[in-house]
Amino acid sequence: MTVFMTIILALVSSCFSAPLRVEITKGQIKPEPIAILPFVNDDLLINEIVEKDLISCGVFEMVPRDTYLQNSQDVMDKGPILSRWKITHARFILCGRVEKNSKNLTIHFRLYDIFSGKAMLSLSLKGFVSQFRRLAHMVADEVFSRVTNESGYFNTQITFVETLGRFKKGAKSRIVMMDRDGHNFEKLTDGPLDITPRFSPQGDKLAFLSFKNGNAAQVYLLDLKSKQQKVLGHFKGMTYAPRFAPKGEDIVFSFIDSKNGNNSICLMNLGSKSVDILTDQEGIDTSPCFSHTGDEIAFVSNRGEKLGAANIFIMNRQGGNLRRITFGEGRYYQPVWSPRGDLIAFVKLYKGEFYLGVIAPDGSGERLITRGYLIESPVWTSNGRYLFFTKENGPKQKSTICFIDVTGFHLQTLDTKGRDASHCDTILIQ
Repeated sequence: MTVFMTIILALVSSCFSAPLRVEITKGQIKPEPIAILPFVNDDLLINEIVEKDLISCGVFEMVPRDTYLQNSQDVMDKGPILSRWKITHARFILCGRVEKNSKNLTIHFRLYDIFSGKAMLSLSLKGFVSQFRRLAHMVADEVFSRVTNESGYFNTQITFVETLGRFKKGAKSRIVMMDRDGHNFEKLTDGPLDITPRFSPQGDKLAFLSFKNGNAAQVYLLDLKSKQQKVLGHFKGMTYAPRFAPKGEDIVFSFIDSKNGNNSICLMNLGSKSVDILTDQEGIDTSPCFSHTGDEIAFVSNRGEKLGAANIFIMNRQGGNLRRITFGEGRYYQPVWSPRGDLIAFVKLYKGEFYLGVIAPDGSGERLITRGYLIESPVWTSNGRYLFFTKENGPKQKSTICFIDVTGFHLQTLDTKGRDASHCDTILIQ
């Protein structure tokens, strides 16, 4: 997935003695007004892609274009005329210029702070014309990063399950992939029943659950370059709920023993194919997920509880140091560790309604950030400050992919072009 793109020119020295930071993790923030000027020679409409990215994150709001008093070329040549821009109440100005030939493309852009009148950012991005959308997302990433001191995430790809004819006989579920903004759609599998796709950290493989030829469900690995599939090991029973380790060398999954019906958690090394059984007791242990370091695993279990209970537990990668972290009412599902390690996202079922929540790994600070008729498959952005998830708003309604910040105040629905989308996962394109 690596593409030929280089950042040239140096970052202009900051005009602030300390980095500007817009905090996006505590409470509701007021979006910062930004003027995004049409880029010079931009017949690819790159600035419109950048604008949609930046507005979608909840950190920025657009200054109306009919109030702009300079164009991009003028600002690039002379800098912003502060007396003109202050009356628009803009905090930032983004301007740019595009250079291209039949093959190559360069985007020059600058970000100005109206309070000081100085450039916070001055960069050029170079790549192929065919990659113009990816380059545009990179511009947005740089702007977002400079203002928030958080890494950008706009160059994210999303894999999900597309269900065809869900409410009809012969419904089919296949795995597909698209960019975060709905473009570059690609079909990855043909079904008929493929679900729960999970990217490897390098973005070169996909693990998923498949029911093939009427056989028991098994985890398969898909090579995203060759598109070849192979079953993950050979087990006398069902394997499901796969997750890669942070470095991609191991994969953890659930296994239903065909002899006793126990649901255990197993760890496989993808190089040696060796398998360690981490949990082995009566009941259900499922939905394992590695911590950001790979040293610990969060999972769901009904151990020690009445029928139907489900709580989140944490153990080390050898299966020891087991501890329960959830004690609230309702049932907890699908824990997913933040890339920062500070939070674990989860789905909760309580009194017939589903919630998306977060909790600290020590069990403190449980917080529910949104709810719905059905919520599934939370997955973090690469900076650990936003979550994607899938949601149904009612019975016999299509599933959609949603996006929310950890404060719970900024909720959006992604454009899947009308597809019935569930079971999502993401990877940041490098």
